[in-house]
Amino acid sequence: MPDSKRNNWPDCSPNTVCRLNKEAIEIAKELELLPITLDDAAELLQLMQRIYPPPYAHLWDDDGAWYVQHTYNPKQLALELAQPHCPYFFVRFQNRHIGILRLCHGLEFPGKPKVPATKLHRIYLDKAVQGQGIGNRLMAWSKKVAQEQGHTLLWLEAMEVQSGARSFYEKLGYVQEGRVTLPFKRLLPGKAGLLQYYLEL
Repeated sequence: MPDSKRNNWPDCSPNTVCRLNKEAIEIAKELELLPITLDDAAELLQLMQRIYPPPYAHLWDDDGAWYVQHTYNPKQLALELAQPHCPYFFVRFQNRHIGILRLCHGLEFPGKPKVPATKLHRIYLDKAVQGQGIGNRLMAWSKKVAQEQGHTLLWLEAMEVQSGARSFYEKLGYVQEGRVTLPFKRLLPGKAGLLQYYLEL
């Protein structure tokens, strides 16, 4: 796996807002991360309308349409891009956007307050590219970036009913500790549980 060039990474040093350029970050052959900007709002929404429903439609009373619109509209994107230390990327494979990845540096894990941590806020990939090692490479890159920030914990959240995702994280060494309930009314009964996982770096 080629190393990402350090001078291409977002500047997320303490007291500095992440500065993102549009230069792609190489993760592996034909696999890159491309920083998302507000100009990408329409493309981001279209991407998520395509890749979110296949694995998650069964959780919602509308196949997830409301959630995608709620989470990936231009106003919400602007708010998220304004958050400091939270780089946001398209995942590009073979010159095609096949997912997204978002990190938030300095966001503490609820079960381990005051421990320097990075949250892997979002990672979504098109089901069509599963089984090609892309998820593993992105997780390894996220871990490396968190370590570069001087953090000793990388954490994330996974839907309780998504056994495949949970198994993937557990095989990578993530430990489940904590559970929250999502407040979204369109979630079907019994589908709102969100489990919290952490990995010590």
